[in-house]
This record gives sequence, structure tokens and C-alpha cells, in this order.
Amino acid sequence: GRSAGLFYELDVNLLPEGPYRLSLAPLDGQGRGVLRDFSVVWRLANLGRHRHQVLGEGRTVFRGKELDKFLDSSPAVQEKMLDEFWDALNPDPTNPVNEVYLEFQYRLAYVRQFLGGFGEFGAADDRGELFLMLGPPDELKIERMPMNEMDQDDARIQVFNRFAPDREGSWAKGDPAEGTSEPLNPYDTIGGLPMPNSFHAERERGAKRYSATHTYAFELWVYHNGGHDLFLNRFSQRGMGQRFLFVDRTGAGDYVLESSNVMQGDE
Repeated sequence: GRSAGLFYELDVNLLPEGPYRLSLAPLDGQGRGVLRDFSVVWRLANLGRHRHQVLGEGRTVFRGKELDKFLDSSPAVQEKMLDEFWDALNPDPTNPVNEVYLEFQYRLAYVRQFLGGFGEFGAADDRGELFLMLGPPDELKIERMPMNEMDQDDARIQVFNRFAPDREGSWAKGDPAEGTSEPLNPYDTIGGLPMPNSFHAERERGAKRYSATHTYAFELWVYHNGGHDLFLNRFSQRGMGQRFLFVDRTGAGDYVLESSNVMQGDE
């Protein structure tokens, strides 16, 4: 009538990587059974992945039905899906170091430190997402404290017209006509250098000109040769001369993608 212990050794070396469920029950049907879930992991790199990184990485590289499958899977299956994804992109399977995944890790570290961070939903702001997708831009224009209310207007025009000039300072951007309080028009030649007309930029400017963010910090990213994508994504194979305008809408460093010739086309 006393309790007794029963021990059984299970050699996990015979099990493929993945999730498992162990079920135990008394043979006579008396008493309670036990269910336990466990995972088998064979890659040391997976042990260093935090849960939020696994989810963020999956949301970054998967799309559509693959993303749905990833989010519905167990943690072990999610790890396996990511391993298979990066293995398929390995340029040299005989090399123990996957150069493509290593580059992704470099980009991830940069995003964490300089571009808003990275969590379970991926990059915290749109700059970080683009950096992960295409790498560093070939040309970068940053205005942390625009000194002229025309600066953001000029950047919008440059998004859609690659021949638009850089108009440094305030005089080159023109002065308002005497006796008027209307916002400056970037196409006016009054006292300064005019910009080429842009239908797309003017349409956006009409919606933004009276908003508080019209004078907020912004960044203009330019990829002359289409960037360097590590895997197919929504910015892949969109041609040369890609340009993206990010605006800090909150004033706290949270940049949002507001304009891009990739989405609307050049003029």
C-alpha cells in the first residue's frame, strides 16, 4: 500500500529537434495521469534567443500565411521555422557561420542602439524596419531641429524628384510676398531658389502644412542602387533611386514613414 517510484530513461539523442508531449497514466486506471510538454533544441544559438526576439524576428521575415503559421506555432516550432528560413539563405552551407544571418544580426544590433529599438513586434519605428530590410542608405539627410519651415517641404519634393536641389539656409528658400502671412511656397522664386514642381509633394504638403509636425525633425533616406536586401520583402526589387521621408511625429524620436517614391512613384 505504500507509494513507489518508477523511473524510466528516455534517450533524447534519438529525438529530432521540435516540441514534444509526454503522457503518463497508471495501467490499472486508478489515479491521475500526468501530461508534460518539453522541447528538444540542438543549436546553441537558439538558447541565446529571448522570446521577444524570436517573435520579432518572425514578424520581420515572414509574411502572409507563413506569418500566420509562425504565430500559431509552439515556441520550438517557431525556432525551427526561423532556422530553416535562414538555412535556405545560407550562401555557403559548408561554412558553420551563415553570413546572411550574421549580417542580419549586425543590422539588428544597430537598430536596437540607434533606431528606436526592437521587440516582439519587430522594429519599434519605421526607420528600423527599413534598415533591416535594405541596410544602411547610400545618402542620408537629417534635420533634428529644422530652422526653416520650408525644410520639410523641400524634403518632400526631393522624395519624388531626384533633380530637386538642396536649398541651404533661409534666403535660398525664398521669402513670403510683402504684406502676406501665407506659408511660404517652395515653388516661388521670390528672393530665392525655386524647386521643381511636384504633384505628389504638393498634395501631401496641402494635408500637412497646418499640422504641428510640419516643422518637426525628419530624415530623408536615399538608396541609389535599391539597397541590399537579405531576403524578399515589401521593399525588394523596387528599382533604383528609392527615397524615404521619416518624420518624428511625437517630438520624442518616434519616426514614421510619411513619404516614399517606392509607394507612389517618381515624377
